[in-house]
Amino acid sequence: STPSKVAAKKNTSTKVAFTPAKLQYDEQFILNQNGSHYTLQLIGSAESTNIKRFIEKNNLKDETQVARYKAKGQDWYAVVYGTYPTLEEAKRAASKMPSLKPWVRPYGGLQAQIKDRRNAEQG
Repeated sequence: STPSKVAAKKNTSTKVAFTPAKLQYDEQFILNQNGSHYTLQLIGSAESTNIKRFIEKNNLKDETQVARYKAKGQDWYAVVYGTYPTLEEAKRAASKMPSLKPWVRPYGGLQAQIKDRRNAEQG
């Protein structure tokens, strides 16, 4: 194949597939984690396009999960990275990626937000 075809293929593979199925898979992964463990939130936004851009720009497609929750009456999205059994391990991991400015979150809080949103949607 020609270089331009290869480049086109490569570009599509780095695009984030931000589909309902991917979101459901990511949320199930988050819900399956031990609620007393921790994760690192890398970004939160009410705009899904900001989330897609962030993941693509930082080449994090295969290493992160996206969760959708309600805040201030609207949908918000969070990109989280990693699973850490202790607060100390999570803080240590966060300190190794200062350019991303992650903050430590207990899975339990994020799980509650996902469940609250799902319950609200079911009416």
